[in-house]
Amino acid sequence: MKRIILLCLPLFIFACPVLTQLTDIPVEEQVPMLVKVLSFDKNAPLKKDDAVVGILYQHDRPVSNTVQHAIMSLRDSADVMLSNGTAVRFIPIALDATGRWKKKAREKNTVALIVTQVDDVFLPEISTFCREQRIISMTTVARYVEEGISLGVASSRGKKVLLVNLPVSLSEGAQFSSRVLQIAKILR
Repeated sequence: MKRIILLCLPLFIFACPVLTQLTDIPVEEQVPMLVKVLSFDKNAPLKKDDAVVGILYQHDRPVSNTVQHAIMSLRDSADVMLSNGTAVRFIPIALDATGRWKKKAREKNTVALIVTQVDDVFLPEISTFCREQRIISMTTVARYVEEGISLGVASSRGKKVLLVNLPVSLSEGAQFSSRVLQIAKILR
């Protein structure tokens, strides 16, 4: 038992600082906030039974995998429903260089993609795909909003702040209500 603990301790010590560098807001708090924003998109193609939200992750990046699993664990939570009571169905989508992830996102009729910690080189491709397919891009990494992702959550003075990259969200077809835009930090 001691051997297992000693072997796992360096991994834990290494993983914790990496996770805290990504955000100081737990994924379990970010995702419900991001999903609720879909309720205030006048153009969102939402069905009455469920809204499909893809989780874009890289299987070879431990942090990305961890975040994907954390989001998937929220799927039965009442916190991740739209304000009209529509259930949100999360689907994991593995990001790869071949583009198979795009096919899966289209086939599953995703209305939004949550981008976890991925290699920065993929961000322009993800942003372009979301614009072309009219899919709202969201992220658990706040700095990605400055790099072409539509929505994220950051911390300011100990409070959660919704980030909206307005030009990107408009190009993805979103039309957020004034209520959302009033409480958000808008990036232009």
